[in-house]
Amino acid sequence: MSRENLQAPLQDPRNGPLESRENIFLDYVIRAVRHPHAVADPEISTLRQPGWTEQDIFDAVAHGALHTAVDILFEIFRITPLVAVKTVVTHRPRTDPYVRN
Repeated sequence: MSRENLQAPLQDPRNGPLESRENIFLDYVIRAVRHPHAVADPEISTLRQPGWTEQDIFDAVAHGALHTAVDILFEIFRITPLVAVKTVVTHRPRTDPYVRN
């Protein structure tokens, strides 16, 4: 997948590299997490049409909200994400549970 394909959802999630129904779902989750009062109940009915369940919708929004909360904590406490320090922490053994392989 090209860098452009990875950047597309940031500009317009509905035109991302996923299947159409997944792009629409991604767009809803991003909007719900960023602007919870801007999403409307009828949108959930629209998401159900291609087969998403209430549980799918809840899980995706909950995951997005938790991810956003962690991002906020990282910003507040100036924590560098593990991915960024992985190349610096090369002396740890691969069995270290705190280093992603």
